[in-house]
Amino acid sequence: VSAHRQSISGLQANTVYHYQLQSRDQAGNLAASGDRTFTTAIQPDVTSPVMSDVTISSILDHSATIRWTTDEPTTMQVMYGLSASYGQFSKFDRNRSSTHQVILSGLLANTTYHFQVKAKDAAGNESVSGDREFKTMVDNTNPVLGVVSITNVNSNRATIRWTTNEPASSKVYISQTSPLNRSTAITYAVSAFVTDRTIILTGLDARLTYHIQVESTDATGHTSLSGEQSFQTR
Repeated sequence: VSAHRQSISGLQANTVYHYQLQSRDQAGNLAASGDRTFTTAIQPDVTSPVMSDVTISSILDHSATIRWTTDEPTTMQVMYGLSASYGQFSKFDRNRSSTHQVILSGLLANTTYHFQVKAKDAAGNESVSGDREFKTMVDNTNPVLGVVSITNVNSNRATIRWTTNEPASSKVYISQTSPLNRSTAITYAVSAFVTDRTIILTGLDARLTYHIQVESTDATGHTSLSGEQSFQTR
């Protein structure tokens, strides 16, 4: 024949092979090609990463550190919550590594948490650990207030925002006099326990100076109060 095809099997994946072609005509004349090469394809990775050494350390009243290792570089994420239904997720880390650490913060004190760790390799194979538990410590400290910002001020409203290091309820005291007297000041209260809160003050009068203080109270009743700040409506 004048058109030729030959299949070769039993080769190793991701390997360079050398080959030569030979053809002989009916008169017995032999022709041979020069040396040529080809590389076989990489064998697809269909094996899920193996997780080990899942540990819980540095357990405090509002945080805990989760560590684990994998047998190959993977992404990492922790699912956690008050039951095995979880509902909360740590930040997804796309940087693949074989050693992993996630710090869970903003937790409730003296509370049992369930968690699972999740890892995915470069081929998309995923592994999820079994359900595990830890209990946070009893809270004996006041919430730590972050920077209090006053934004979006116009003639009749202003936005107050701040953070805390643990879930807490919130109040904003507002008055036209300084020093501010919380017992007579107007109070805006939010009962939800969160770590990042925004309270919009409404019904203000134009071109007046207002003084505010913010207050946060955690689930065990510990309270922190900010210093007094002021702003002027437009």
